[in-house]
Amino acid sequence: MQHQLEAFLARLLTDPRLRERFLVDPMAIAEANGLSPDQCRALAAVPAQDLRTAARSFAHKRRLKRRRGPFVWLRRLFRERA
Repeated sequence: MQHQLEAFLARLLTDPRLRERFLVDPMAIAEANGLSPDQCRALAAVPAQDLRTAARSFAHKRRLKRRRGPFVWLRRLFRERA
């Protein structure tokens, strides 16, 4: 069950269409994604603005990570040793 909740939250943060559908009818969308009644109620209680803010923050972090590219830690290691 926990895996389903985590996967659904990840999709809510990354899929704007799912997020907007969820905000219109949170219980129905959460149930349709296999969450338990308790999980549905808990997610339905999350304020819409908080969910949108978290999604923007997550998107910003993903953009920064893409800009830096892979192996940032390796480049830093070589700079520190030079």
